[in-house]
Amino acid sequence: SFGLVAAESLACGTPVVATAVGGLTTLVDDGVSGVLMPTRDPAEWADAIDDLLGDQRRQDSMARAAAVGGRLYTWSVTAARLRRWW
Repeated sequence: SFGLVAAESLACGTPVVATAVGGLTTLVDDGVSGVLMPTRDPAEWADAIDDLLGDQRRQDSMARAAAVGGRLYTWSVTAARLRRWW
């Protein structure tokens, strides 16, 4: 899918941790507005989330970048991109 939940999260200024697939690789700027995971290993996900939650400066930086990046996806742009995925 396009990643509508991730787009909404970014628009709210919330960093995203997501699988590096599909539209998520376009939405989430890995290491800037969130973390893209190359694996489905729960232990690696837990470590990535724990690392992010344990670093307030990184969270704040990603939150600012997420909010800026999230503004690029208006409803009309998001709908058009979602339509292309179908």
